[in-house]
Amino acid sequence: MSWGKRIIQGTEYTFHHLQPFTFIENGKRLRVSLGAHAFTRAAKPGDHIELQFLDGRTNRTFCATRYGHSLHLPAAIMNACKGFVFHNQSKFIFKERLPGLYGHYVIAFEMRKSSSSKYDLKIQVVSAHHRSNVAQMPRCTFHDAMDAVMESNGVPWKKK
Repeated sequence: MSWGKRIIQGTEYTFHHLQPFTFIENGKRLRVSLGAHAFTRAAKPGDHIELQFLDGRTNRTFCATRYGHSLHLPAAIMNACKGFVFHNQSKFIFKERLPGLYGHYVIAFEMRKSSSSKYDLKIQVVSAHHRSNVAQMPRCTFHDAMDAVMESNGVPWKKK
């Protein structure tokens, strides 16, 4: 999805940093797509229409704080791929640190084997937000999780 740029309450915001991107990690080509949850929050009654974004069928509201954090999102994903990934319900989770942010920047995503010959795996980021306190979750190395998804095996989650 291309979010382009938009003027919101008199300020121009560009969303080019949220374009889908591809990179290689551990010999695998990863295609990453980023949803509106990276820069929006749940819509509330009374939110100004100028702040609204449609993410699929869900109406969301622009959040300047989440937008600021999202500027680090591509780099945070590429950095997190070298470490651990966590499991929370049906989502994969990266827990990263951002400059000046107390706590974790939590990146929730889905990962699946690609049907395209251009990529090995597709990652769809479904949410990215700050959490001052994150519960313990099962984890494994991201490389092991990639291999499990590629081979259609269960991910070898371990309790910390």
